[in-house]
Amino acid sequence: MLEKAFPESVAVNPQKLFLLLAIIACLFLAACYPVTRSKGVVKDEQGQAIVEATVKIGGKSAKPEALKTEIDGSFDFDTVELISHQHPIEIELTVEKEGFEKFSKPLKFNTDNRDEIVLKRATAE
Repeated sequence: MLEKAFPESVAVNPQKLFLLLAIIACLFLAACYPVTRSKGVVKDEQGQAIVEATVKIGGKSAKPEALKTEIDGSFDFDTVELISHQHPIEIELTVEKEGFEKFSKPLKFNTDNRDEIVLKRATAE
């Protein structure tokens, strides 16, 4: 069908044309699609890095993800994947480590969230 629309001197391969259009569409969507990122470091009240704390992304709008902090207490969720675009967009970051109080905070949508999180030691009851 495309061959009839173009003279033989300008033959178009339909597969190549589709691939080119798909690449252009992906580039356009990537440039326009909002990106939320969360990275930071987890420390105790004395400023010491907390290793292997569990850091989770969740909420009504985000695909749940979890990772452990590195030896320097750092974590990095490169791109937070959204599963719902209904407003308000709700993304939550939580940090847990045995012996410490749970930390939780909402993340800002469409921004590069960078945090220094201080976990408080749990009080013995």
